[in-house]
Amino acid sequence: MFYKPEKFKVEELVPPEVFSKFKENSLMFFSPGLLQTLDELRKIFGPAIINNWLWEKKNPFTQRGLRTQIINGTSFSPHLFGRAFDISFTNITAEEARRYIKKNEFIPSLKHIRR
Repeated sequence: MFYKPEKFKVEELVPPEVFSKFKENSLMFFSPGLLQTLDELRKIFGPAIINNWLWEKKNPFTQRGLRTQIINGTSFSPHLFGRAFDISFTNITAEEARRYIKKNEFIPSLKHIRR
């Protein structure tokens, strides 16, 4: 049994080829704490995008969660191990989100965020 995020579809977290092979079991590649942190971020900041290949066909994001490709020579990227996400929020800038997280790092669900 894997933690199933409340605020994200599995397809938003993995590339299409991973979802095609593993479906909902794709969640096995992530720690429950990381997925709970993602849920908390969406609760705090609202709409967010990680991968959007499910609905965006022209220039979709596919490698912003779990990665199956080495990007810019980073063969040891935490993305390759299901330990990192690139996330964009609709209602807040990246800098505003960083400031909030840094200011509230004592909140248990935010303590694992780096950068």
